Amino acid sequence: MVYGREKDRDEIVHLLLSVERTHNELPVISIIGMGGVGKTTLAQLVYNDADVANHFDRRVWVHVSEEFNVVKLTRAIIESATGDPCYLRELAPLQAKLYKLLMGKKFLLVLDDVWVENYIAWDSLKIPAGVQGSKILVTTRNEIVASKATRSAHAYKLNILSDDHCWSLFRRHAFRDETLASSNLELIGKEIVKKCEGLPLAAKALGSLLFGETEEKKWNDILYSEIWKLPNDPIIPALRLSYSHLPGNLKRCFSYCSIFPKGYEFDRENLILLWMAERLLEPEQGKELEDIGDEYFNHLLQAAFFQQSRFNKSTYVMHDLMNDLARFIAGETYLWLKDGSNAGNISRKARYCSYYRGQYEGLKKFNIFDKVGDLRTFLPLKQQYFQYEHEHLYLPKQVIHDLFTKLRCLRVLCLSYYYITELPDSISNLIHLRLLDLSYTPIRRLPESICSLHNLQTLLLDGCRELKWLPNNTGCLINLRHLKRNECQCFSGLVVPGICRLTNLRTLSSISLYLDRTSLGFISGIVRVSELEHLSLLRGNICISIDATVVESLHEAERLKHMQNSVMKDKQHLRGLELLWNCLEQSFTNLLIKLLEPHTNLQELTIKGYLGNSFPQWTGTFSHLSKLTLERCHRLTGNLPCFPNLVRLEIKDCGQLTSLGEVIPSDAHLLDVGQRDKKMAQPSSSSSRAFDEQHGLQELVICNCPKLTELPGFLDALTNLILYGCNRLITLPMLPLLGELDLAGPCNDANNLLTSVASINSLYSLRISRFSRLQHLPKGLLQGLVPLQDSEISDCDMLNALSDDLGFQHLSSLSRLEVKQCPELLSFPRNGLPSGLQFLRLSNCDKLEYLHQLGLLTNLRRLSIIHCNEIRFLPDDLYNLVSLHDLKIESCSNFMCFPKTGLPYKLERLEVKYCKAVSFLSTWLLCNQPSLKYLIIVGCDHLKSIPICGSKTSLKVIQIKYCQELKSLSDDFHNLAFLEHLEIEGCPCLRSLPQLEALPTTSTLRSVWISKCENLKCLPNYMHNLPSIQELRIWDCQKVVSFPEEGLPNNLRSLSIRFCGKLASLPNHLPELTCLQELEIWGCPKLASFPQDGLPSNLTMLSIKDCENIGLLVNLGLHRLTCLRNLTIAGFTDPSTSFESLQLPTTLSSLCLERCYKLISLRSWLPNLTFLEKLVIIRCPNVASLSKVELLNQLSYLEIQVCPLLERQCLKGNRKAWSKVAHIPYIKIDQEVI
Repeated sequence: MVYGREKDRDEIVHLLLSVERTHNELPVISIIGMGGVGKTTLAQLVYNDADVANHFDRRVWVHVSEEFNVVKLTRAIIESATGDPCYLRELAPLQAKLYKLLMGKKFLLVLDDVWVENYIAWDSLKIPAGVQGSKILVTTRNEIVASKATRSAHAYKLNILSDDHCWSLFRRHAFRDETLASSNLELIGKEIVKKCEGLPLAAKALGSLLFGETEEKKWNDILYSEIWKLPNDPIIPALRLSYSHLPGNLKRCFSYCSIFPKGYEFDRENLILLWMAERLLEPEQGKELEDIGDEYFNHLLQAAFFQQSRFNKSTYVMHDLMNDLARFIAGETYLWLKDGSNAGNISRKARYCSYYRGQYEGLKKFNIFDKVGDLRTFLPLKQQYFQYEHEHLYLPKQVIHDLFTKLRCLRVLCLSYYYITELPDSISNLIHLRLLDLSYTPIRRLPESICSLHNLQTLLLDGCRELKWLPNNTGCLINLRHLKRNECQCFSGLVVPGICRLTNLRTLSSISLYLDRTSLGFISGIVRVSELEHLSLLRGNICISIDATVVESLHEAERLKHMQNSVMKDKQHLRGLELLWNCLEQSFTNLLIKLLEPHTNLQELTIKGYLGNSFPQWTGTFSHLSKLTLERCHRLTGNLPCFPNLVRLEIKDCGQLTSLGEVIPSDAHLLDVGQRDKKMAQPSSSSSRAFDEQHGLQELVICNCPKLTELPGFLDALTNLILYGCNRLITLPMLPLLGELDLAGPCNDANNLLTSVASINSLYSLRISRFSRLQHLPKGLLQGLVPLQDSEISDCDMLNALSDDLGFQHLSSLSRLEVKQCPELLSFPRNGLPSGLQFLRLSNCDKLEYLHQLGLLTNLRRLSIIHCNEIRFLPDDLYNLVSLHDLKIESCSNFMCFPKTGLPYKLERLEVKYCKAVSFLSTWLLCNQPSLKYLIIVGCDHLKSIPICGSKTSLKVIQIKYCQELKSLSDDFHNLAFLEHLEIEGCPCLRSLPQLEALPTTSTLRSVWISKCENLKCLPNYMHNLPSIQELRIWDCQKVVSFPEEGLPNNLRSLSIRFCGKLASLPNHLPELTCLQELEIWGCPKLASFPQDGLPSNLTMLSIKDCENIGLLVNLGLHRLTCLRNLTIAGFTDPSTSFESLQLPTTLSSLCLERCYKLISLRSWLPNLTFLEKLVIIRCPNVASLSKVELLNQLSYLEIQVCPLLERQCLKGNRKAWSKVAHIPYIKIDQEVI
């Protein structure tokens, strides 16, 4: 609940919905206010407002904070917008992707906590303008950010809260929902609130501090504290006061959180493990340290020192002011590591070090180890919005050596995500180490010396897929509490020799058990089943993979027979158990399953590959089990025991299963268990009903159980049901609360099974698939399913009609319908589909010819027809689809044309792809579409022309690809004032492009991409009159000879020319393009030279490949390009090409040399390239050495391919040469990372 911001919210919402751009600039609205006043909270209110959500096509939120790194921020925006990782590293491709992502969208971008004051830095962000109405909302403490940097269209100054609203907030946190203890407390509280000076964060912190306190003295202590009187205090007094009243142990824990930068989202469990490792948790009799840490965390959370993340409810953040407080308290003990820039400000008092990981870490960053010998925490952090899942990061091997030899006081060492395959034996120097994190590294083995780290409490190995066995003496790690490895697939659990000695283990994520060590004699220390008996303190989840393919002797069986007690039954804190069996003989199966019986407190159980005939005959009543998964239990026939509190049941690939037995209890059984479990509870009149609702099964998944004949008749609480491949199942029971149903064949009596669906009148989602012999859906199937919103019918090979008697007309709530892979389907209901339908997708319905009554779907927003080969045209009433925004016709080989009555008036996107029969588009078709923004035509081989006309058009994107016979585009471009992107590819008959001079001078055209137009001879004239164009690509246009005499647009930022075999010259005015930052020229053998005046002076990226006749490289004047950072030179075979006299700019950070056969040495370049970070040398056979490369301390990436002389110099066997490159974190030689 937010107090006192209703008016502010309404005003910001009004600005977002009303303020429009001027001079083609994207409007920026800034919320300005002091720290803690509630800027982010207000922005969040606005972001989630219903009117705002409906107004914008896309909303994006990014936390910026103090560092304004354009590359990182652009990537963050992309990842926040898509929800997917982005692996691009360079700014240009990032901006191109962002442009493509936001192009044609009305978007809202929220940039939270912006500090940049420099307009040039802000302008380099290059946010696309988007559709009219797009906005940027900025929160900042600094008015300069709004007035000078972002040049906000409107700056909204957020005032402090009134005393009344501040009191409401304070009261909510001090008393929660309880009444005031006394009127005096209210009076004192209101006086405290006045000292909060209208800051919500202060009121929240002090209210939380006083929660549960009923003594007036403690309230007065806060009110009259001397802290309020401290002069020139950089910390808000209320926050300092809140901190001062924390217990000492919590103060230390909070201060430790200074290792997290502003805006960083941290995990509760991981932070508690860090606290444990630093011995910040005060032991208490009878309590686990982990539970104590959880109490500490909850205290700090309730006291507003921590906040739950707004976007990921499983993570937490600190408010910026709380972060400032933590850093202030930590003082010199906290160290934030940068790339060498803080080397002179290192205090020997530093104890806790953190930094953001980079992909290639340079050695210079870590030259501080000699100054911080008493460091206790070394914690690289994952950058916000930066994904590592599919790639490794690289750290110089020298850094790892220094960590183990110079930082001998370390308690916490994190090396996760780095490319580390092994650790040196010197890790034994870290005798104080308590937490070692090697997660997501490709480490293959751990050294035996690690077993001497007797203080080690936590070993994190999540994602270490290459690691199969721990060292033989792992049992010496007697203080180990947490051993985590989350990979337990394909029977790859971790082998932990000597595990019986690890009696302090609380967490053991996965482990492999073998029954006999005789046939695995080459491996010492194999884990026996009996060794698990000693791990009585286990908690959380454990995955046990049992590999018994090696069992050959009877001795092991006899030994198992004499074991009487379960090795798992005493583990009362274990939450989840997963058992993976690998082809075990049944005699061993029966013996082992008894020995692995868990405690009855178990909540989740998964069994895979079990070959017993019946479910394990365990003696306990698992009344706490809420989730059960059985998979690949091929001999299991039934007789499942009762689990009264089961919420989710998943059964897959159990081919012999005939019934579920009593696994799902009847109501009577359920009530009986409930009364037994609650015998101490006070009875009430509604206890039976409440108990049923709480304990009933809610999710049921059954896949590939062909012998299952029926489901239990008491599934009253079921909300989600998935049934695949249950051949003998012929009916469904009554399911009064079922919301989602996914039915898939094969089924022996599909008609009867589907008929039973008609009575489930609570469904809102229905999917029917893979009923290959079904010709008709049962009559009246849909008639009673009035709440149905989403329906899908697929892979029904013989289904020939969707008839009127199904009851489609009764589905007033249906908004989405998809029909796919029904090749015999001939028709849709003649009376039409429900008028409320919003999304209709038809695919692979080869015999479908016509859509009846399509024009009645006045709410339809998206229509897709794909691979429906008999559809030749769309109905004449198509124009009646007044809500249609998106129309897609793809791979309909006989589709010929659109109706003469025209397209829907509000259509925004039209896609026609791979429709071979389309030979023309009528002139009138596109002339009267004022809402059309996207026109995409691909693979229409016989289409000869595309008319684009009309006095009113909103077209933003024109994309035309692979139209083999296309000869012309309309020259009538003068009305395309909003065009942003023009792309033409694979049109070999196209000889000329539209004359872009017809575009208005106010055009928004930003990018022009032309490729694979084999007969195109010239580019449009007068392009130089279009200042909006920033990107120009000309690829695979073999007959283009030259550029327009008038030149190119002056604001061009990126020019890419590839494989234009006849291109003889570049524009003479190329050096005058001062905005040009990227120039790429590949495969232009006729290109004789560059313009006489050289290259544009502001280039940051230059790539020249396979331009054999380009003349001497020295004439390019590369050394004059003082902004150049990335240079690629490839394919220079001309004997006259001299590399010896070539001068390179000292600003280079990346240099790639490929197929430069005359290149002999780099000695004249490398010593001067002091900023070089990446060096790639490919197929340069005459380069023999990297002379003086040891001077390049900044080099973090070295790749050498097919350079035999150089490869021998850089291999580890050559100690002298290796010493020159050993400091480089990433070295790749012939596809191998070394």
